[in-house]
Amino acid sequence: MSDSPYELWVVTLRTWSRDPSTDLSRLPTLAVDSFPPGAYERFFRHVGEVIDAVNSAASSQLDRDIGAARNPHEIAAALVAARPKLARRLQLARHPGLPKQIREVLETAAAKDISRMQAELETMAASSVSRYGSDRLASEQMLHLVRQNPLTAVLQAGAGMAAVTSAPVQPSPVPQSPPYGGPRVRRQIYRGPINS
Repeated sequence: MSDSPYELWVVTLRTWSRDPSTDLSRLPTLAVDSFPPGAYERFFRHVGEVIDAVNSAASSQLDRDIGAARNPHEIAAALVAARPKLARRLQLARHPGLPKQIREVLETAAAKDISRMQAELETMAASSVSRYGSDRLASEQMLHLVRQNPLTAVLQAGAGMAAVTSAPVQPSPVPQSPPYGGPRVRRQIYRGPINS
């Protein structure tokens, strides 16, 4: 296997997409002219595939966790548990080995995707219904819960993993509320190329 910077980045990122513990710190530093234009185009395709894989895994896990939640506390815990998975996008986007121009594109795309995911959750929470029919109070409290435990906490500058993995905000009790399955995440969050 070649040990060129290109090959090292591509192989390492593919491994990292499947194994979050993969060390990215030893990747070589790239400059805007490290590769010819055609190679950079292929490099971006590989990065896009890695981002798709990370997003798909995070979105699927969140959907499963929320779908399996038996109460608002478990939904809040699922939202907080999703943050480290989404923060991986920022780990890649902010990698010091990437040129500044590429970091900016990747970070903007990550912020857009995570913000869209949060907005979709809020929309679903606002329109959610219980298994026994519409329950406006439960919907309002679910929306409050989603907003109090936002996925977008990962975007706060300098927040660090403490903010990413902090304990969920306890939901307000719903008087006599029937069992509630919570909002379902049904759409993939990442759409289109990484610079969209």
